[in-house]
Amino acid sequence: MVVDDLLGATDIRDQALHLEKAARQGESADSLKPHLDVLTISLQSLTEALDRVLTRAPDVQKSVLVNWSEVSTILDRLESFLKSDDAASNDLFDQSQPLLMAALGDAVRTIGQQIRDFDYSDALNTLHMLRKNGFSEKGSRL
Repeated sequence: MVVDDLLGATDIRDQALHLEKAARQGESADSLKPHLDVLTISLQSLTEALDRVLTRAPDVQKSVLVNWSEVSTILDRLESFLKSDDAASNDLFDQSQPLLMAALGDAVRTIGQQIRDFDYSDALNTLHMLRKNGFSEKGSRL
């Protein structure tokens, strides 16, 4: 079964052809309305199905695009800076935030705020928690 079958696109094509054929044969507007209603419902269903598929697309892209080795290296460096109360933590985090967000999600916002507030001790604790709970795609701990 192909994707258009799964999404109902094949049915929509058939319904549209049936409606077009009926219109070409001169059927009245009243007799065409039920065909048009069915086609409208099918198009709405297709739109909803595409919406569901497309909203999941970023998750699929994220899992493909995240370089877990790079994430681990960044977290190692960040941990070292935080342990030393080094303001380089801010620069490293700012430069790495998009990758860290893609890898670890919204939890990264907390550590980012802590770093921006120069609360390196809490940021270090949050980093340890992220590492404890964060798994790479292959299941290895970060």
